[in-house]
Amino acid sequence: NCFIAPNALVLGDVFAGRKVSVGYGAVVRGDLAPVKIGESSHIGDKAVILPGTKIGKWCVVDPMAVIDGAQVCSCSMVGSAAIVMKDAKIESNALLCAASVLQRGAVIPSGEVWSGNPAEKIGTLTDEEKEQLIKAAKHEVVMAVGHGDSWAQTWEEQENYRLGREYWSRWAEGQQEM
Repeated sequence: NCFIAPNALVLGDVFAGRKVSVGYGAVVRGDLAPVKIGESSHIGDKAVILPGTKIGKWCVVDPMAVIDGAQVCSCSMVGSAAIVMKDAKIESNALLCAASVLQRGAVIPSGEVWSGNPAEKIGTLTDEEKEQLIKAAKHEVVMAVGHGDSWAQTWEEQENYRLGREYWSRWAEGQQEM
């Protein structure tokens, strides 16, 4: 019971746990090496997950982030447009800030916040902030349920809806001519 956006690309050997969501325009490539995405994790819109990546449970990968054959452990977050290079690791309950670059082979220890290019430690997460990381993942699960419901229509239902919109559009055009 995952949500994969209709225009997302999931290719090759990809394992997605329960309640995983892959956002609009995202790419998950398991063509050259397997990709694993743990339960209740979210891959944001236009994010790119490259071969060999492992993402734990309850993780959030924000929009336009790139993870290239790295490991993101459970309950962690990768900020928008951040880049995680090959063989890097984000341990559990850690945060890589938006637009940061985690260099090849670097490790963010559990409970730390890193930012910059190259990324370096800028702080430590409090217990409350660690809980917020999990809440963010839970929020994405709830959002995915809503998106999944909207895409649960059959082809016939979608076609009938399209024809109805087309009919009323033509009707409105006719009203403007009068």
